[in-house]
Amino acid sequence: MNRLYSKSTLVVLSVLSASFYNAWLLGYWLNPAIMHNQLLSSLQAEQQPYSDVFIGADIVGGAVVILLTIGLFLNEKSVRASKASHFSSSLKLRNMTISGLFGFGISTIIAALTSDNWKENSNMLHSPLEFLHGFFSTFALLILCLSMVASFILFEEWLTRSLVSLYFLSLLLSIYIFGRVLSSMGQKINTIIIGVWIISVTVSMIHEYAETHQEEI
Repeated sequence: MNRLYSKSTLVVLSVLSASFYNAWLLGYWLNPAIMHNQLLSSLQAEQQPYSDVFIGADIVGGAVVILLTIGLFLNEKSVRASKASHFSSSLKLRNMTISGLFGFGISTIIAALTSDNWKENSNMLHSPLEFLHGFFSTFALLILCLSMVASFILFEEWLTRSLVSLYFLSLLLSIYIFGRVLSSMGQKINTIIIGVWIISVTVSMIHEYAETHQEEI
């Protein structure tokens, strides 16, 4: 395995990704007034206290996700030529999982950079930035869903499949009970699930790389 992206490095990157993505938990201490019934994006709204902290967390978190996916791609490349059947037969699903995470990281950064607190006072700039923020926020979730579905098919580990199942169940319940996908409570539950899922998928891929090398031997 590439020394730059060792097993421990990939695990650390996945934990950091999950931590930054769930930095909204700091809102219970930094801005508790809007944590009960507002969407998490409200923490980044203009004139909200510590909004820069939450915007910065999304930007850094997205960057860490990108670094994580680069590491996963590099390690995949190192065993791609392997004749191990369990690896080569699921290459497309693996690429979908990693590519989805990569797109999620980029979209999260763009969405954070176009959030309310970064908008200039000019009315000419306000509308385009608002559109970009909404577009990339939605795209990040859509491409993440694609990545999660691919990981559900790819890995047989109970934890990964349970997390994906819980995520979509929570999503459906949010639509049915609250009338909108990103309800306050549903959004919080889903971000926690996503964070744990990122760690779970990373560990699963590390185990698969190790099994491939053992099969080669």
